Amino acid sequence: MRNTHISLLFTLLLSAACQSEDKQGITAKNQEAVTQFPHLIYPEDIVRYSFDEENPTWLSTVFYQLNYLGKLSDTVTLENGIRFSFDDTRIKTPMKYKKFYTDWLIKKVHFQNASDANVEILVGKTPIANSLPVLLRNNDHDTIAIGHGEQVPMIMEALNEKNQWQPIQETFIYMCGNGVGTIILPPGEIAITLAPLFKGNQKTRLRLVLGTNMSKPFWGYINPRQFTSMYNEHGNFNEEYRRENPQHGR
Repeated sequence: MRNTHISLLFTLLLSAACQSEDKQGITAKNQEAVTQFPHLIYPEDIVRYSFDEENPTWLSTVFYQLNYLGKLSDTVTLENGIRFSFDDTRIKTPMKYKKFYTDWLIKKVHFQNASDANVEILVGKTPIANSLPVLLRNNDHDTIAIGHGEQVPMIMEALNEKNQWQPIQETFIYMCGNGVGTIILPPGEIAITLAPLFKGNQKTRLRLVLGTNMSKPFWGYINPRQFTSMYNEHGNFNEEYRRENPQHGR
């Protein structure tokens, strides 16, 4: 009887060990490799394109223009904003970026939107032009639509006083969609843009959001009123903004 118990115990332990090993194997197999942020080279006059003032005090409209598109390597060279010839015949899309852009009139291929795809968002630690570099990597198996026109529809969120995530930016919306092409990103390739470094008096956690994809939180400063729009539900300036800016009337 004793030998039977020992044999049974050995069998159970062996089975548990095999199951544990199998689970570890599955975990390791499904675990994605962590992307390392590359060393960046950029022109001295590089700037971050923006519609709003450098240090907004209200909810701001963001325009995340791209500074790089392509393969991930140890060193990446940024450009001072990539332009695509979607509505201006004077603008010629550089040859090396033509594969990343589909004209709405020429190609009718449908790509999965980045908001619903698996996009890795990494925030760099070394500031560039009063901004933080942001890397977006397509971790899907297919080419995705990372943006439209000349921008990525990503926003920044911050933790409010209730410890809840809330937007401090809203995406730029083209008044007319006609003529606006699609920026695409092949599997495994990356896009780099610049996110603003605000100079408010409230220290809080921030993150960048693209649909269901989010960066890891990072520390930064904001103005508390950046959670609030200067416009009311009717599209007019709100009362507080008009009190502070009487030139806009009451």
